[in-house]
Amino acid sequence: MILAIIGTILILYSILLSPAFLEPSDLIVSTAWIAATMAADVPSFLIAIWIVSGYIAFIAGTVLLGHSIIRRIPAITSAVKNPIALVLLVAFLTSVICLWFYYVA
Repeated sequence: MILAIIGTILILYSILLSPAFLEPSDLIVSTAWIAATMAADVPSFLIAIWIVSGYIAFIAGTVLLGHSIIRRIPAITSAVKNPIALVLLVAFLTSVICLWFYYVA
């Protein structure tokens, strides 16, 4: 349960508190974060590190949350020896489905 909570917090950080560009509607939020930090005279390399930390937090949060869910389903974990590959597949399919709903709706 702790891994699921940490994964959720990391995903929320990457979506809301970092200028990492994760989806098309995130363009406004990411640009606003970058504009605010540049107006505050933050060096560009720190902004780049902040963007990269958002991507790393998103990937780590997805892996932690996915691992926590998969561990609770014994049929899937017994079929797959390496759950990281399954987590990455689920994360990719989830992002494709979300983008499909975004563009269709």
